[in-house]
Amino acid sequence: MDLHLIAPEVSINHTSRLKHLTQRMDQDYNRSGEAMVERASVMSNKMKQLESRIGKTKQAEDDRMKPLYVLIEKAGDEIGLQSGIINSIDERLDKELKMMKQEQDDVIEWLMHDRAHAKKRLNSQIATACELLKKVTTPLAYRCLPSYMCLIDPLMLET
Repeated sequence: MDLHLIAPEVSINHTSRLKHLTQRMDQDYNRSGEAMVERASVMSNKMKQLESRIGKTKQAEDDRMKPLYVLIEKAGDEIGLQSGIINSIDERLDKELKMMKQEQDDVIEWLMHDRAHAKKRLNSQIATACELLKKVTTPLAYRCLPSYMCLIDPLMLET
């Protein structure tokens, strides 16, 4: 067991090689720190250039699309205006329709009332005519007729 803890013997060739590799690693580490700073600077510049190009492209795209945005905005305004006009016309037509319905209802009511009065007048005139006919003509058969049949010609009854 003690054999494992003993440091291995290193030849002179191995020792010089080990020193050489250690020196290279130290140099690479020192260089990599500088290289990392340099690389970060380069990447930062590249990112700035990329962001600048993206910004220019975006601005160019916005400039290119601006007329379309203006047209869409104008179309939206026009649609809103036309919608308002249509709503006002719709309200006006609804009011006119209600007024026309009311007028028609009034006319129908007046016609019903007028018809009832005309019917009364006509019945009154028929009754008066029947009474006159009864007084003027004396056939017995005619006098026996009901009043609604009084318009029948008395000469037709004699046959």
